[in-house]
Amino acid sequence: MKRVLEHYESQSEYEAFAEDEAAYEDPNQTFMEIPNELVPVVRERIAKKTALTSNI
Repeated sequence: MKRVLEHYESQSEYEAFAEDEAAYEDPNQTFMEIPNELVPVVRERIAKKTALTSNI
């Protein structure tokens, strides 16, 4: 976790923008807009799905 935090804190504004743009252009990534109040529910369901598929 510390390495991730250091990575993002050390980025310039340009580097952060370039990284975001690259992610949006990646065909293996999907971005969805959801209401803030649903974020905990979505995270919980992803965690459950991940746990189920990792036990297979």
